[in-house]
Amino acid sequence: MRIRMLAATTTAVAALLAGAPTAAWAAQPSAAAAPTAAWAAQPSVSAAAACSLRWKTSGGYSGFTAGYSWAWNTVVQQGDAGNSVREIQCLVNSHVSYNGPDLAVDGDYGAATKSAVRSLQADWNRDVSPISVDGIVGPQTWRVLRSA
Repeated sequence: MRIRMLAATTTAVAALLAGAPTAAWAAQPSAAAAPTAAWAAQPSVSAAAACSLRWKTSGGYSGFTAGYSWAWNTVVQQGDAGNSVREIQCLVNSHVSYNGPDLAVDGDYGAATKSAVRSLQADWNRDVSPISVDGIVGPQTWRVLRSA
């Protein structure tokens, strides 16, 4: 589906450059809503595109969430999979203390996610307050991830 959208968008861009935008966008799956709506329905175009963070207060906790999980005390580490991992990937990608490449939001806690978590932990450790730099998301790292 993403390849088909890319091909349609490439055709549309070529038509725009040639001066014929109406016919190009009419061929899009969501012509009435312009290209943004068509892309929003697709799987993530970039890792961060799959994430939309919002502030949440619930159960005595306040912090950012991508809506995949509201975990705070669960231990998540390499080899784990699921929504808690997706939440971690979204939060890492958007965190001000993370300076690495965007993670794929695929729910698989692999080597790339572990490396990104370690990087965020090290940056936080150096800049704010000491936390373990182990690539494991436990209560301390959850608090960091859910912070600004």
